[in-house]
Amino acid sequence: MKNQTMRFVSQRFKCMLCLVLICVVAGALGPVNSLAAEEARVITYAYPRVISELDPSRVLSSENNIMLNVWGNLTLWDPDEGVIPYAAESWESNDDKTVWTFRLRKGIKCHDGSPFTAEDVKFSFERTIAAGSLAYVFTMLDSIEVVDDLTVRMKLKFPFRMDANMGNSWGSYLMSRTIADKPKEWFAAGNENGIGPYKIESWEPGQRMVLTKFEDWFGEFPENSYDKVVIEVVEDPSVRGQKLRGGQAHLAWDISFDDFDSLNKTGNLKAFAAPAFYQMQWHVNSRRPPLDDKRVRQALAYSFPYESAAIGTYGGHGKVAKGAVPRLQWQPATATKTYPQDLEKARGLLKAAGVAKGLEVRLGVEVNNPEFIKAAELWQANLSQLGVKLIIEKISAGVRWDEVYNKETKFDIMQMKMQIGFDSPNEFLGSLFHSGWTWYPFSGFDNARFNELCEKAPAFEATDKAKADAMYQEAEQILFDEVGAIFALDLPQDWAVSTKVGGFKANPLYGYDVLFFQLFEK
Repeated sequence: MKNQTMRFVSQRFKCMLCLVLICVVAGALGPVNSLAAEEARVITYAYPRVISELDPSRVLSSENNIMLNVWGNLTLWDPDEGVIPYAAESWESNDDKTVWTFRLRKGIKCHDGSPFTAEDVKFSFERTIAAGSLAYVFTMLDSIEVVDDLTVRMKLKFPFRMDANMGNSWGSYLMSRTIADKPKEWFAAGNENGIGPYKIESWEPGQRMVLTKFEDWFGEFPENSYDKVVIEVVEDPSVRGQKLRGGQAHLAWDISFDDFDSLNKTGNLKAFAAPAFYQMQWHVNSRRPPLDDKRVRQALAYSFPYESAAIGTYGGHGKVAKGAVPRLQWQPATATKTYPQDLEKARGLLKAAGVAKGLEVRLGVEVNNPEFIKAAELWQANLSQLGVKLIIEKISAGVRWDEVYNKETKFDIMQMKMQIGFDSPNEFLGSLFHSGWTWYPFSGFDNARFNELCEKAPAFEATDKAKADAMYQEAEQILFDEVGAIFALDLPQDWAVSTKVGGFKANPLYGYDVLFFQLFEK
């Protein structure tokens, strides 16, 4: 009896074991499709810059990639449609464009689930103004009034295109009032409470950030939109290329133009240059002798190899700058008088200024900006013919920003790849060179007439464009005459995108910013 019982137990155990195995196999093989359907769709973005600022009221660099997706704006700018609704469903202004009323969509939620109201809009803009660095975005704002939970009214000091300004990729981000007392460490740790389509799930400083879809977002995601966005910090362009080829990354910019052909030949990637409101600028420190002498600055402008730089950098996609504003973005009525390469004129100016041979000029350029480095090396060769030694120092983005704000900086020239956040010439002119507005004060440029023009022209942008254009053109000519900077090339934006990614749309205004909610997995 005992043996029979043991045999029964053994057989039953074997049957149960078989059943378990069958279930395991069936689970592993049978429902493959249903499991695949439940897996998160993830896109990896090989990001070429260190992420150093996450406070939406203080972001001045490429972190606006994150800001646009996490915090959100009232409007957006579309290259085909112009200003389009976003958190604001509609808006209107009085006839002279000095009073603007924006109405929010109903039911907008912050990432913590709390409702987003007009009070939060007022808080957002007043916080950014108080922070200072991006206060220029609201120079025109006199007051902001909460009409009701879904309506804000902005009264302006002068006429302005406020609908376009609310789609600015700098400073116009929307925030919940719950962040009012948060210290800078709170933001630096990757905390937020925005209303954008994605939330910050995790943040490993210097390495990666993971964004996850906000299911209660006020907008509509396309079918097969991405559940997660992995922003992988990859400063080395060769490593970015390797990750793209190996499928570890699906999207990147700051790709070497020399790699375009090899990336496209994979059949899994599309690398291309897109039109952008970008410019290669070299800001000249007019506070340091001998660059405080305009003749020396003019000599530097005449010595730059514009045509050679256009051919030898950016895969030939760059164009010699015809002004201080890219001509893709703004065309004045008549041509601005610029500086062509003319080494003899440069030599004469240096002699007139009493500059002896052997002058050393120190230039700062970001180490991860190879096209700027190439241009600087071409310039170095030209200057050597004039007896001027151009010392090129390759520095990190963090060091560059420290030196931009350091009045005692050792640098004479500093690179600037200018991207604007709002479709106006004032972004290139006023926000960079107005002595009271500038967020890039390296040059120390200060000209009363220039400041006056930049202050008055925006009002006419909204009411008399021809007059505004004439004022901007005069301001632009002053910049060239005084050599506030050397305006070298109008630049494209480079991209490499996996063929598995749908919905990608290059936007010349937002440049290297990606609106992840537009993307989907093919």
